[in-house]
Amino acid sequence: MCRHVVESTVLPELRTGYEDWWFSEEFVLNSEVQHDRFAPEFLFSSISSRLWQDIEKRLAMHERFAVHVPHDDGDYLLSFLPVKNPEGAAVGYFTSIELRPALSTYRHSVFMILSILTVASLGIGVLGIQSIRRGRTLEYLAGHDQLTGLFNRRMFEELFRRARAEQSRHEEPMALIVLDIDHFKSINDQRGHNYGDRILVDVAQTLNEQVRANDVVGRWGGEEFIILLKRIHYPDAVRVAENLRKAVPENCHDGDEGVTASFGVTELTPGEGRLEHFVGLADWRMYRAKTLGRNQVVAEGQPAV
Repeated sequence: MCRHVVESTVLPELRTGYEDWWFSEEFVLNSEVQHDRFAPEFLFSSISSRLWQDIEKRLAMHERFAVHVPHDDGDYLLSFLPVKNPEGAAVGYFTSIELRPALSTYRHSVFMILSILTVASLGIGVLGIQSIRRGRTLEYLAGHDQLTGLFNRRMFEELFRRARAEQSRHEEPMALIVLDIDHFKSINDQRGHNYGDRILVDVAQTLNEQVRANDVVGRWGGEEFIILLKRIHYPDAVRVAENLRKAVPENCHDGDEGVTASFGVTELTPGEGRLEHFVGLADWRMYRAKTLGRNQVVAEGQPAV
């Protein structure tokens, strides 16, 4: 829970069950509802300083996200679900940890969160947890990819619509990036789907770390991702794509080899163009990058220099 919320709503004699949270000084841990599955101390030595900073930044912004943490006994997915009161103000976080993340285990994690929300609502009803359990969590599930934590196609389409409306009012430049992981089918066939899931989570985490807070990153389907860049001129968007192309193999690995991806970039010109039109342009350029040898960025029909 947010430290200031506990201090302002929980009687002093009832605060003995709260202690410092591992991830942020802004929050305190309610030990009475903590479950053994949510005690990640054994992972701390595997979390890089850069990942710590990214977690702290996203917690400060009350984002919903998930991060992949490699460990000696397997790969773990740490998921962070913000809790908000009926007025929409963030009041805390629920976290889950899963070994070798896959769709079924992520769903199990969500159901675990729902059960804990039920228990928590009995002790801190003033925060409207019961309402959150019924609405906010379902809203999150409806708008996010259950494996990577990124926006799903439905939510990305809605956020794109809002961004285009804002663009028409302020005439701000925007761009769209589509990328596809190279040789992903071979990775799945040779290593198995759990291994492929880890690659997807790694790529999603890398994309989120590299873009700005106001950009929108989504999983478009399979091994294809989509990024909406706001308030950016086209040449700068191409440079962003090139930086992402370099970041993917640096942070995502298939054994000793870096995973690569092919990118297509298109400018979002003001007007009546629908999302399908711009995705088609970026998608064509992405496949052009594939035919040119993969691990490339194509903009306006030619590889970026």
